[in-house]
This record gives sequence, structure tokens and C-alpha cells, in this order.
Amino acid sequence: MNKDNYMGYNLFLEVEDTESRDRNRGQVMLNIFEDHCKDRRVGPAGMVAILGYFKSIPADERLAALDYFKAMTTKAGYNGPVLVQ
Repeated sequence: MNKDNYMGYNLFLEVEDTESRDRNRGQVMLNIFEDHCKDRRVGPAGMVAILGYFKSIPADERLAALDYFKAMTTKAGYNGPVLVQ
């Protein structure tokens, strides 16, 4: 893993504006979610990608990114993330 990305997904470490950085990370997690979504559910590979990306975000910045991810999944009509059954 390159320290500025996870599996090619940018971690936006160079972005100084925290709101932009958090929003971008939330969008990346939504993109991963949608790339691995089938019947509005995410399987194991998608979970590994989302959680791996999330764990690559500095610990003190994770909750803000997660809040954006939740808001974006709701806005996209998923009613919040629905992960593996």
C-alpha cells in the first residue's frame, strides 16, 4: 500500500481543507460501495475494499469521513449503507 492511497483510491492526505478532504473520502467510499453493490447489498470483496480504505484514513479523521459516507449513501437513495447480510 502506498501511503497516500489505498489500492489506487486517493486518501487526499495533501488536501488541507478538512471539509473537502472528508467529503472526498466519503465520496470515494460511496464509489467503492456502488462499484461492489448488487441488489442494494455489498458482498465480501466490497466490504474488504471499503473497510481497508476506511482503516487507511488517519484514525482521528475517520469519523468525519464516515459521516459524509453515511450522508451520501442516504442522499443516493440507499437509506444509509447496507452492507453484507
